[in-house]
This record gives sequence, structure tokens and C-alpha cells, in this order.
Amino acid sequence: PSLGANPLPQVYDHQTNTWRNLTGAMQVLPLYPRTFLAPDGRVISLSNHQNETQYIDVAGTGSWETIDNTLDGNLHNYGPAVMYDAGKIAYLGGGHNPTQNVSMIDLNDANPAWRYGADDMAQPRRQNDATILADGTVLITGGTSVTGWNDPAGAIPTAEMWDAVTEQVTQVAAA
Repeated sequence: PSLGANPLPQVYDHQTNTWRNLTGAMQVLPLYPRTFLAPDGRVISLSNHQNETQYIDVAGTGSWETIDNTLDGNLHNYGPAVMYDAGKIAYLGGGHNPTQNVSMIDLNDANPAWRYGADDMAQPRRQNDATILADGTVLITGGTSVTGWNDPAGAIPTAEMWDAVTEQVTQVAAA
């Protein structure tokens, strides 16, 4: 039996071995919430239900602050995000209707806002993977180019590489 969603975020204090409830920041997040530690100690969530990008301030009882909306709708359930450098996050594809866009946000900016990268992936992808490699590039693999579930016609066998410095995407290999 399902116990339901838990809207209560908590912070663990390893020195006292206790949990602190963030009762001022209660919110149910979707599956795979794509949360990252921001340079200023807050936590950023890219995955609320309305395409909002939000900070959760973990001080005191906690609070949420909306920063910006993602540029493509419905990314929160279907696309990967990576923090490719301190405070720099990229979304690679995603969406109910797959997108080939690469969008980025820099949390080091005074007013962080999403922007598109210089290059897109070769084709739209959703439910793909993004892996940060040792040289700072991001390997993009798998996914589907169609909506729905388990449709082999949409399988994407060709991997791509995203270079965070040049913001270029290059096809690298087929499965």
C-alpha cells in the first residue's frame, strides 16, 4: 500500500545526529526532482509542477523562492539536468513533446535566468541520460524522440557530446 507523498523537507545535522524539519518549505515535488546545492548554500530545484526553478533556503524553518521558469514546458519529468561547473546547470532535452534544446542557468549571476545554448542536439530526446565526463564534457545517451512509452520507433541509438565551454553538441557514436 502507498503511504502517499511526503511534503516535508528535512536537514540532517551530522554533528548532533538529528534531523531539522523545514516546516516553512513544505511542498510535494515530482519524481526525480533535479536538486543541486547552489554556491550560496541554498538548494535549487528545477522540477516543480509548473516549470518553475526554485531555491529552497534551508535556514530556520525553510522557505521557497522562485527564480525563473524553464524555457521549455514539461521538462521536469522527462529530461536530465547536470551541474557541469560550480553553480552552472544545463538541461539537455526532455519534455512531454521531446525537445532538442540545451538550456542553461548560472546561479553565480546576480539574477539567474535560463538561456539557450549555442547549439542544439541533433534530434529531440526525452528520457535520455546525461553523464559528466572527467574532461567536463557531457555525454548524452539514449532516450526517445516520440511521446508515449515503449515505442521502439523513437529509440535514439546515437550518442552525442556537449561541450560546456563552446556550448556545441557533436554526434559521437551509434549503438
